[in-house]
Amino acid sequence: MNHRLISDMERDLSWWWEDLRGASARLRDYQRHLIACRQISPRPRASIALTLRQCVAARKLRAHTTLVIKARRGGLNSLLGTAAQ
Repeated sequence: MNHRLISDMERDLSWWWEDLRGASARLRDYQRHLIACRQISPRPRASIALTLRQCVAARKLRAHTTLVIKARRGGLNSLLGTAAQ
């Protein structure tokens, strides 16, 4: 078993976890901004549309990051021999 490969994979996995936390935080921020925009009486449509697009992009990034994390964890577990059989 190559310990350097395992440590590199663990490091990459931690970077993906950071990315997931960042995307989740951005999504929460965009959602708060969207709620604030909708409470304004004239309702600036351009700002709401932009915030909705940002929410969609953040959700896509979160979904992609989650898939990558699952794949990396599976690869790491198979290297370590702890994968479910």
